[in-house]
Amino acid sequence: MIYDIRPMIHDDLPDLCEMLNHTIHLGGTTAYEMPFTPDTFAEEFLVNKEIVSSLVAHASGGARAGFQCLFDDRKRTDATVGIGSFTDQRTRFKGAGQALFVATKAAAIALGYPSIQAKIRADNVPGLKYYRSLGFTDHAVIKDVPLADGTPVDRIVTLFELPRD
Repeated sequence: MIYDIRPMIHDDLPDLCEMLNHTIHLGGTTAYEMPFTPDTFAEEFLVNKEIVSSLVAHASGGARAGFQCLFDDRKRTDATVGIGSFTDQRTRFKGAGQALFVATKAAAIALGYPSIQAKIRADNVPGLKYYRSLGFTDHAVIKDVPLADGTPVDRIVTLFELPRD
């Protein structure tokens, strides 16, 4: 499938918020545990000062297939940029995550980052498979990060090294 990838805009927020809330409701494939409102979604993924890129994939017919963000929390000492990837779990859009990453990787290179870091819940098997399929490599494990209910779940820290000039 061919996807149109473009920057996130305010008109995307209701659909993307609903999409992410569905994923949160399913559980196990995102670190987010509390549902978003359109306003809190915008604060997290669009107007947040840490967000340096926020891209949306549109399938043919205009359906929003997913989104991907790069965030720079300014706390990292190695200058990596973080990534968050979300695709619609209600309707599977084959290849949307890969299409998003092509554009996100180009954005990270243009912004001058040396690498992209993804932190994935250890129990998120599809997420780990996705990032590894893109070429991310395991870098570290953050042990026993508690979920909202107190359940400890490790986070796998993966890195994707970007080409340098």
